[in-house]
Amino acid sequence: PNESCVLPDRLLTRFVAGAKGAFTLRFSPTGAMLAVACCETNVFPVRIFDVAGLASTNHPNNHLDTSLVGNQSREGAILVAELLGHHGIVYDMRWSRDERRLLTASADATAKLWNVENASSHHSAPRLDRIFQHGTTYVYSAALIGAVENQERHEEKELDEWLRVLPGANDGSLRYREAEAGRDLGVLGG
Repeated sequence: PNESCVLPDRLLTRFVAGAKGAFTLRFSPTGAMLAVACCETNVFPVRIFDVAGLASTNHPNNHLDTSLVGNQSREGAILVAELLGHHGIVYDMRWSRDERRLLTASADATAKLWNVENASSHHSAPRLDRIFQHGTTYVYSAALIGAVENQERHEEKELDEWLRVLPGANDGSLRYREAEAGRDLGVLGG
Protein backbone atom coordinates (compact mmCIF):
# COMPACT_ATOMS: atom_id res chain seq x y z
CA PRO A 1 0.00 0.00 0.00
CA ASN A 2 2.41 2.76 1.14
CA GLU A 3 5.61 0.89 0.34
CA SER A 4 8.18 2.59 -1.79
CA CYS A 5 9.67 0.89 -4.80
CA VAL A 6 13.44 0.61 -4.68
CA LEU A 7 15.08 0.33 -8.08
CA PRO A 8 18.54 -1.17 -8.55
CA ASP A 9 21.09 1.63 -8.71
CA ARG A 10 24.40 -0.15 -9.17
CA LEU A 11 25.90 -2.78 -11.40
CA LEU A 12 26.68 -6.02 -9.56
CA THR A 13 28.54 -7.83 -12.30
CA ARG A 14 29.13 -8.38 -15.98
CA PHE A 15 29.46 -11.75 -17.66
CA VAL A 16 31.64 -12.86 -20.53
CA ALA A 17 28.79 -13.66 -22.88
CA GLY A 18 30.64 -14.38 -26.10
CA ALA A 19 31.72 -12.57 -29.24
CA LYS A 20 28.14 -12.37 -30.51
CA GLY A 21 26.39 -12.01 -27.16
CA ALA A 22 23.95 -14.24 -25.32
CA PHE A 23 20.50 -15.46 -26.29
CA THR A 24 19.00 -16.51 -22.99
CA LEU A 25 19.84 -16.98 -19.35
CA ARG A 26 18.30 -18.90 -16.50
CA PHE A 27 18.88 -18.75 -12.74
CA SER A 28 18.92 -22.03 -10.82
CA PRO A 29 16.00 -22.57 -8.38
CA THR A 30 18.00 -21.25 -5.40
CA GLY A 31 19.47 -18.38 -7.41
CA ALA A 32 23.03 -19.48 -6.65
CA MET A 33 23.89 -20.41 -10.25
CA LEU A 34 23.25 -18.67 -13.56
CA ALA A 35 23.32 -20.45 -16.93
CA VAL A 36 24.05 -18.16 -19.89
CA ALA A 37 23.52 -19.39 -23.49
CA CYS A 38 26.33 -17.68 -25.41
CA CYS A 39 27.24 -17.23 -29.04
CA GLU A 40 30.81 -17.35 -30.24
CA THR A 41 31.69 -17.65 -33.93
CA ASN A 42 30.11 -21.01 -34.97
CA VAL A 43 30.14 -22.23 -31.35
CA PHE A 44 27.25 -21.99 -28.87
CA PRO A 45 28.52 -22.70 -25.34
CA VAL A 46 26.41 -22.55 -22.22
CA ARG A 47 28.40 -20.95 -19.42
CA ILE A 48 27.47 -21.55 -15.81
CA PHE A 49 28.38 -18.94 -13.23
CA ASP A 50 28.31 -19.17 -9.45
CA VAL A 51 26.54 -15.95 -8.48
CA ALA A 52 25.80 -16.75 -4.83
CA GLY A 53 28.01 -13.94 -3.50
CA LEU A 54 26.62 -11.22 -5.75
CA ALA A 55 23.61 -10.40 -3.58
CA SER A 56 25.81 -9.36 -0.69
CA THR A 57 26.42 -5.63 -0.60
CA ASN A 58 29.48 -6.38 1.53
CA HIS A 59 31.05 -8.63 -1.11
CA PRO A 60 34.66 -7.44 -1.47
CA ASN A 61 34.52 -7.61 -5.26
CA ASN A 62 31.36 -5.55 -5.79
CA HIS A 63 32.70 -2.68 -7.86
CA LEU A 64 32.57 -1.86 -11.55
CA ASP A 65 35.57 -3.41 -13.27
CA THR A 66 34.97 -5.82 -16.14
CA SER A 67 38.42 -7.38 -16.37
CA LEU A 68 38.74 -11.05 -15.48
CA VAL A 69 41.14 -12.64 -13.05
CA GLY A 70 41.29 -16.36 -13.86
CA ASN A 71 37.69 -17.50 -13.90
CA GLN A 72 36.45 -14.84 -11.49
CA SER A 73 35.23 -11.46 -12.58
CA ARG A 74 36.18 -8.69 -10.21
CA GLU A 75 32.49 -8.25 -9.48
CA GLY A 76 32.31 -11.71 -7.92
CA ALA A 77 30.69 -14.03 -10.49
CA ILE A 78 32.72 -17.21 -10.93
CA LEU A 79 32.68 -19.18 -14.17
CA VAL A 80 32.37 -22.76 -12.93
CA ALA A 81 31.54 -24.66 -16.11
CA GLU A 82 31.24 -24.39 -19.88
CA LEU A 83 28.95 -26.82 -21.67
CA LEU A 84 30.08 -27.44 -25.24
CA GLY A 85 28.10 -29.47 -27.72
CA HIS A 86 25.39 -27.39 -29.35
CA HIS A 87 25.85 -26.38 -33.01
CA GLY A 88 23.04 -23.85 -33.09
CA ILE A 89 21.55 -21.09 -30.95
CA VAL A 90 20.40 -22.27 -27.51
CA TYR A 91 16.88 -20.88 -27.12
CA ASP A 92 15.82 -22.27 -23.76
CA MET A 93 17.29 -23.81 -20.61
CA ARG A 94 15.66 -25.42 -17.57
CA TRP A 95 17.23 -26.43 -14.26
CA SER A 96 16.07 -29.47 -12.31
CA ARG A 97 14.63 -28.64 -8.89
CA ASP A 98 17.68 -30.14 -7.18
CA GLU A 99 20.05 -28.17 -9.48
CA ARG A 100 21.87 -31.36 -10.52
CA ARG A 101 20.71 -31.19 -14.15
CA LEU A 102 20.35 -28.55 -16.84
CA LEU A 103 18.24 -29.11 -19.95
CA THR A 104 19.10 -27.04 -23.04
CA ALA A 105 17.01 -26.61 -26.23
CA SER A 106 18.72 -25.58 -29.46
CA ALA A 107 18.38 -24.67 -33.11
CA ASP A 108 20.57 -27.71 -33.86
CA ALA A 109 17.37 -29.84 -33.51
CA THR A 110 18.36 -31.22 -30.12
CA ALA A 111 17.53 -30.91 -26.47
CA LYS A 112 20.44 -31.95 -24.25
CA LEU A 113 20.41 -33.01 -20.61
CA TRP A 114 23.59 -32.13 -18.73
CA ASN A 115 24.73 -33.35 -15.33
CA VAL A 116 26.12 -30.26 -13.59
CA GLU A 117 25.88 -31.64 -10.06
CA ASN A 118 29.42 -30.76 -8.99
CA ALA A 119 30.03 -27.75 -11.19
CA SER A 120 30.08 -25.20 -8.38
CA SER A 121 32.41 -27.26 -6.21
CA HIS A 122 34.94 -27.86 -9.03
CA HIS A 123 35.06 -31.57 -8.08
CA SER A 124 34.19 -32.81 -11.54
CA ALA A 125 33.43 -31.43 -14.95
CA PRO A 126 29.81 -31.38 -16.11
CA ARG A 127 28.90 -34.18 -18.46
CA LEU A 128 26.35 -34.65 -21.19
CA ASP A 129 23.87 -37.28 -19.99
CA ARG A 130 21.52 -37.54 -22.95
CA ILE A 131 20.76 -36.06 -26.37
CA PHE A 132 17.14 -35.84 -27.46
CA GLN A 133 17.04 -35.54 -31.25
CA HIS A 134 13.95 -33.76 -32.55
CA GLY A 135 14.08 -34.57 -36.26
CA THR A 136 15.56 -31.75 -38.30
CA THR A 137 13.59 -28.87 -36.79
CA TYR A 138 14.64 -26.21 -34.29
CA VAL A 139 13.88 -26.95 -30.64
CA TYR A 140 12.67 -23.67 -29.15
CA SER A 141 11.57 -24.70 -25.69
CA ALA A 142 11.92 -27.45 -23.17
CA ALA A 143 10.50 -28.47 -19.80
CA LEU A 144 12.12 -30.68 -17.21
CA ILE A 145 9.58 -32.50 -15.08
CA GLY A 146 10.32 -34.46 -11.90
CA ALA A 147 7.55 -36.54 -10.36
CA VAL A 148 6.63 -36.25 -6.70
CA GLU A 149 7.48 -39.12 -4.36
CA ASN A 150 4.62 -41.63 -4.04
CA GLN A 151 3.78 -41.18 -0.36
CA GLU A 152 1.05 -43.86 -0.31
CA ARG A 153 3.52 -46.59 -1.21
CA HIS A 154 6.42 -44.90 0.62
CA GLU A 155 8.63 -45.66 -2.34
CA GLU A 156 12.01 -44.02 -2.22
CA LYS A 157 13.03 -43.74 -5.84
CA GLU A 158 15.82 -41.65 -7.21
CA LEU A 159 14.73 -38.47 -8.99
CA ASP A 160 16.38 -39.82 -12.14
CA GLU A 161 13.82 -42.62 -12.32
CA TRP A 162 11.05 -40.03 -12.54
CA LEU A 163 12.68 -37.34 -14.65
CA ARG A 164 10.81 -36.43 -17.85
CA VAL A 165 11.77 -34.14 -20.70
CA LEU A 166 9.34 -32.23 -22.89
CA PRO A 167 11.07 -30.45 -25.82
CA GLY A 168 8.93 -28.29 -28.10
CA ALA A 169 9.88 -27.56 -31.70
CA ASN A 170 8.79 -25.28 -34.54
CA ASP A 171 6.97 -28.18 -36.21
CA GLY A 172 4.33 -27.76 -33.49
CA SER A 173 5.12 -30.99 -31.68
CA LEU A 174 5.94 -31.74 -28.08
CA ARG A 175 7.71 -35.04 -27.43
CA TYR A 176 7.24 -36.42 -23.93
CA ARG A 177 10.37 -38.45 -23.09
CA GLU A 178 11.87 -40.41 -20.26
CA ALA A 179 15.13 -38.72 -19.30
CA GLU A 180 17.30 -41.67 -18.36
CA ALA A 181 16.43 -44.11 -21.16
CA GLY A 182 15.52 -41.46 -23.72
CA ARG A 183 12.39 -43.46 -24.54
CA ASP A 184 9.48 -41.64 -26.20
CA LEU A 185 6.37 -41.66 -24.00
CA GLY A 186 4.18 -39.77 -26.45
CA VAL A 187 3.90 -36.95 -28.96
CA LEU A 188 1.52 -34.01 -28.71
CA GLY A 189 0.65 -32.02 -31.85
CA GLY A 190 2.87 -31.97 -34.90
